[in-house]
Amino acid sequence: MRFLVIIGVLVVCSLKSLAQVDPSWSVEAKDIDPKNYFGVTVANGMVGLVSSPDPMKVKDVVLNGAYDYYQRGRVSNILKTFNHVNMNLEVDGQRISKSNISNYQQSLNMKQASLTTTFDFQDKIEVSHKLMALRHLPYTALIIVEIKAKKV
Repeated sequence: MRFLVIIGVLVVCSLKSLAQVDPSWSVEAKDIDPKNYFGVTVANGMVGLVSSPDPMKVKDVVLNGAYDYYQRGRVSNILKTFNHVNMNLEVDGQRISKSNISNYQQSLNMKQASLTTTFDFQDKIEVSHKLMALRHLPYTALIIVEIKAKKV
């Protein structure tokens, strides 16, 4: 009986270790310099969101399969479409910008196909902003914004 209990505990412990997130799937950026920033694209094959060094913004939204002939060099270029995912956030009448936030970092999770940006605004809030291009809905993007108050 003891032998079965020990085996059961070992099986549960091994399953728990398998359920943990593998850190090799994520790429972290902490000290982001806007002058040396080259965005990553979160895409699903139809729509792509190119990240930005600014909080709660994306640089470009691109569509696959749609090309513009008359941009640079008179060759087919991927079409940049209107930017429908940029957001502004104001707290106590102050608009959030790169100059008034701290602990700004981005994490690209290649297993979940998401880009998460986190930052703090003074001693008031913590913000998490996650970008995803949904795999099962071709021309659809999803943004999840979580705002946590630091003070009540």
